[in-house]
Amino acid sequence: MRHDLQGLRAYAVLIVIATHVWGVPTGGHVTVDMFFVISGFLITGLLLREQSLFGRVSLRAFFGRRVKRLLPAAAVVGALTITFSALMFSAARRNSVLEDGLWSMLLVQNWHLATVQTDYFAADGPVSPFQHYWSLSVEEQFYLFWPVLMVLVFSLIGRSTDAPDSRRSRLARGAVGGLLVAMTLASWAWSLHDSAAAPTTAYFSTLDRAWEIGCGAVIAFGVRCWERVAPRLGVALLWLGVVGLGVSMAVVPETPGFPAPWGTLPVLATGAVLIGGANPAVRVPTFLANRVTDYLGGLSYSLYLCHFPVLVLLRSVDPSVGWLTLPICGALAVSVHHAVEVPRMRGAWFSWSPPAAARLRESFQGTAPFMLIGLATVTILMSAVAIHAVRPRSVPSPPDAAVTTDETRVHDTDVDRDASGGGADMSAVAALQTQLTAALAATSWPTFDPPVERARDEHPTDDCGRLDDPLPLSSCTFGPADASVRMMLVGDSTAAYLADALVTLVKEPSSDVRLMTRTAYGCSFSDLPAGPAVSDECIDFRNTAMDDVEREHPDVLLIVNTYGSIELADKSIMPVATWSKALTTFATRADAAAGTVVHLSPPPPGPDPTECITPGGSPERCVTSSSGAWAARWTAVEFIAERLHQTAIDIRPLVCVVSRCPVFAGNTLIRFDGVHLAPAYARKMAPGLRELLMPVLDQAEAPAEQSDG
Repeated sequence: MRHDLQGLRAYAVLIVIATHVWGVPTGGHVTVDMFFVISGFLITGLLLREQSLFGRVSLRAFFGRRVKRLLPAAAVVGALTITFSALMFSAARRNSVLEDGLWSMLLVQNWHLATVQTDYFAADGPVSPFQHYWSLSVEEQFYLFWPVLMVLVFSLIGRSTDAPDSRRSRLARGAVGGLLVAMTLASWAWSLHDSAAAPTTAYFSTLDRAWEIGCGAVIAFGVRCWERVAPRLGVALLWLGVVGLGVSMAVVPETPGFPAPWGTLPVLATGAVLIGGANPAVRVPTFLANRVTDYLGGLSYSLYLCHFPVLVLLRSVDPSVGWLTLPICGALAVSVHHAVEVPRMRGAWFSWSPPAAARLRESFQGTAPFMLIGLATVTILMSAVAIHAVRPRSVPSPPDAAVTTDETRVHDTDVDRDASGGGADMSAVAALQTQLTAALAATSWPTFDPPVERARDEHPTDDCGRLDDPLPLSSCTFGPADASVRMMLVGDSTAAYLADALVTLVKEPSSDVRLMTRTAYGCSFSDLPAGPAVSDECIDFRNTAMDDVEREHPDVLLIVNTYGSIELADKSIMPVATWSKALTTFATRADAAAGTVVHLSPPPPGPDPTECITPGGSPERCVTSSSGAWAARWTAVEFIAERLHQTAIDIRPLVCVVSRCPVFAGNTLIRFDGVHLAPAYARKMAPGLRELLMPVLDQAEAPAEQSDG
């Protein structure tokens, strides 16, 4: 193995770890591109040498080597990950981790992640400790077909008895190289298209990543030429590649335009290092070729496997202890490398013949102390983490159950403030407050109904919230056709999951309200410009929703949008003033068509229940507060409502006590993820929501009664 390549692998894996632990460098994701190029170069080089030496490539031997090289270490780390996940995670998350582990072992984790990450709700779920296995899946899928194609072309054009420099051998080699170049260019072109059209899928797709491995493979075809490159030119290329990789880590965004065209920079830079260092006469810089980088380069596979599950497990206990990833991952990687990876590559396992035993002793020679220290370190530290995760914690005294006027107010310039009755007389709200207060004081988890693991499976009423294939308004209309009050709900997914509460109310026998819903996942009812957070489909949908408002002229229009931070194309966060202006534009237009416009707050965000609910853990871990971005946007909404003479109703009395918000009330989860109401809780809080809306509904009924009279 070339020392400069070991150095590249060493720095690449260290940068991957730093990016995941500390978020720097921001372009650390390009190290995966480096690994792909190096892999393509090394593996294709081995195949070409085998073809040259023996006149053929043994697919059986090749796939056997790949299994021995990758599977044992991946399986051991996977088994440890599943074991600690079972100890530290909730049943819902344990099942998810087990599923991810299965996809990873089947080498299709990249396609699984592409599906999950394009799912609106699953994308915001807990991070999988198997997420990093996607790159291994991409590589192995590439190597399932590339050696087969090589063998087919070589067998069709060449013969096993041909000399390596014979005309037929050169022709076969040229045909294979030409096919590789064509495949690489086709993959790059597809990646260029897909990175713009479907960036999430492009990031994980083998079709979009094959060109990166292909570039390394193309370089392997010219290795004889690169070995004759003048040393000065080789040094220049090597340094150019190193600088290019440094620039890539500083400027290459994760999206948009990745993996193509932005991925071209780190791929070409890695290629420059491969070509520049090919001549043995080239003096490789010491920082890239020394005993430390040689060892870390050899350890890179085990480091890559171990770091991410350790980080995810640690952060599930305490987000501030991510730095512990370094000692734990280091100890575990050394143990896995010397106890599993190296012995299995040498074929010493599962054989008790004297030669096999000798190879086994040789592989362990001098490493036993490191393995024992590593295993002891991992066992002690991870056991301590697991105990800490499941140990019940003391819970601070909950706030007084009384709800302050500020937290229950209905800000309304049209409806008399006294008509709301405040918070003290609202029996349904008071009942919820009692359960919420008890949840804040709880030291153990109730038996949830429905269970946590099924909370994500329930969708809003009649699935009225789809953006990809929206249902007609008639399919999302509920309540008596002759109702005196016509109410419409608009907004994004937070509105869609609040709809169950409203549907519960209008379906009551005594209801005199007809409800129409126009909601879409990931699409707020506002005039936000197109960008990463606003798709063209969203713009079409919200315009349709506004047309429905202007056509239906509802007596009451409810607007519910998420208050989370919105990321712009340059990775900056959209200012509240920009968000407020976009909402004001739509609220002003809707005001001319609706009788009363009501801005309902979404529930304050908090930890994902599947992440913070752990065996033996304290409910305090799931408690959140209504502050930060949520509070800033609610203040902006109150200002909009006051300026436009509209209504702003805060639903926090239904989900929080003062400013502290638990994740459950009674035995019902309030949120099924970090943002959205669980449908079961939406139905449970329906009577309380009716009380908050009562002044608005009474006012809407009054003109109707006068008209009937």
